[in-house]
This record gives sequence, structure tokens and C-alpha cells, in this order.
Amino acid sequence: MNLTCQQMTVKAIGGSVMVWGVCSWRDMGPLIRLDMTLTGERYLSILSDHLHPFMFIAHSSGLGEFQQDNTTTHASGIATEVLQEHSSEFRHFRGNPNP
Repeated sequence: MNLTCQQMTVKAIGGSVMVWGVCSWRDMGPLIRLDMTLTGERYLSILSDHLHPFMFIAHSSGLGEFQQDNTTTHASGIATEVLQEHSSEFRHFRGNPNP
């Protein structure tokens, strides 16, 4: 193995921080700290409380596009349904199923 392709890391004791965020070429949206596991209900709350207002402000013309990965919560039927209900406000793209 070529040593120039390796990167050393330092592991520390302790937890992690999970966040949800949104940005566009026009503006930065909120960065939401998730203090718990991201469930379908919590994700829907984030979409309604943070994504929809951001998209309305940043892309009021309805030409905004939202893309996410295919984690279980993001790809759930209820999340997909809610995003489809708002398809007149912005387009929704699902991420690559085989990254």
C-alpha cells in the first residue's frame, strides 16, 4: 500500500454529535442539533419546522431543489409522501441508493 495515500487519525474517548442542516447557493439554512435518534416523526418535524420555511424564503419562485440521502428515515414512506405533497414548492431528489 502506498503510504502517501494513508492518513493518520487520532481516536478519542467520547460520543458524537449528530446534526441536520440545509444550504443552497443562495443562503445557509439552520443547523439543527439532534439530541436523540432521528425517527420518522422527528424528521417530519424538522422538515416542517426548518426545511419548508427555508425553501420558501430562499427559493420563493418554487424553483428550489432538495436532495437527501437514502437513510431509512429519509426514504420512509411518510417522509416521501410529505415531500411529494410540497412538490409545487420545491423539487425533491433522493440520493444515490448505491453510494
